Amino acid sequence: MASIVQKIFLRYGKFSMSIRILIWIQFLESIENGIIYFLLIFYIRFLGYSPLVYGLMTSITGLVFLITVFPMGIISSRIGARSMITWGISLNIFALLVLLFFEQIPMLMVSSILMGLSWSFIQPSFGSLLASSSTPEERNYVFSLNGFSNLIGVSAGTVLGGYFPSIGLNLLRNEYFGYKLSFIVSTIIFIILFLLVNRIDVDIKIEKGRRISIPGDVRNTLIKLTIPAMLIGFGAGFVIPYFQLQFKYRFGVSIESISYIFAITDVIMAILMLYIPFIAEKVGSLRTIVSLWLLATLSLFLMPFISYLPLGFYLFSSLYVIRTILMNVASPIQSSFEFSLIPSEYRIITSSLLSLAWVGMNSLSAYLGGILITYSLNIPFYICTTFYLSSAIMYWIFFRNYIPKLR
Repeated sequence: MASIVQKIFLRYGKFSMSIRILIWIQFLESIENGIIYFLLIFYIRFLGYSPLVYGLMTSITGLVFLITVFPMGIISSRIGARSMITWGISLNIFALLVLLFFEQIPMLMVSSILMGLSWSFIQPSFGSLLASSSTPEERNYVFSLNGFSNLIGVSAGTVLGGYFPSIGLNLLRNEYFGYKLSFIVSTIIFIILFLLVNRIDVDIKIEKGRRISIPGDVRNTLIKLTIPAMLIGFGAGFVIPYFQLQFKYRFGVSIESISYIFAITDVIMAILMLYIPFIAEKVGSLRTIVSLWLLATLSLFLMPFISYLPLGFYLFSSLYVIRTILMNVASPIQSSFEFSLIPSEYRIITSSLLSLAWVGMNSLSAYLGGILITYSLNIPFYICTTFYLSSAIMYWIFFRNYIPKLR
């Protein structure tokens, strides 16, 4: 165990200043995300609005992201990833200020629009910048540390967010001020991010005057990347958004018990993300990704069956933890692997396209999954595993003979 920890510290202690700044940006942004996304539904209810208002806000954010993410990827290739992230951070600051000073439903929707735009500005540019800041040899480790920072940040933000209403009630004698304080803290976090971005000395942009023309081999690779992303995104929508309900409807457990299962999963997953690159280094990134997907798919397929056995809740919970960890610890390796397939100048467009493919298909199937779960708790698992299995097989067939772009 000591040797593993030593290997992790030795490997992760050699990154450049730009990489370290980007990791800190991810960590701080994740804290803000944890605070806002945990508290927002409670804030909406505190204002006396229906949960439908919260649902509409999240739908608007997702829709704006879907509409703008690909055009923003093209614009980012022109003006530079660093500038795009700066604009995205600025938009998020404005969104938080709207939440701080306005409470009317139309203004809440304006905040959601700004958050969707911010997401489409930052998300494709950030991953591309992280890839271009790292060497091919260290890229798996960089993306794994970034995933670790994201999980730890969201967990910390969620816990921190839970205290703001109490702070408002105990110190300021009203929960209302606790919610407002959370928006102030979140705004300060994003102001810090704004200052940090300007210290990054790496950027990605296409030369001025040069047309954005995607070569045939890059276009073929994009198609091969997009198809599995669409399949996984579509399959996930049938089950993943409704796991809380699966636990509640199958076993009648409390919300608190479900939250503990989710929290334990995140902690274990964050720790394993730091070690998974060592496995990928030995057996190869593609084998690691596909093997983890297949094992996760098998775990997901077995979950409905074992839920009816004695101790079904514990078996179901264990497989949930295993499935979630296996599927998600592969994500940083997958991102690193996919960026290695694409020349640096096309990585922002690639990130935008893959985000559009996954989120678009996931949004469609999540709606269908919400309808289906009212009729059957088991069928969504079988549909999801079918798409997961198809994606894993295609991914292996497409990329088993790939040649990485060493840039």
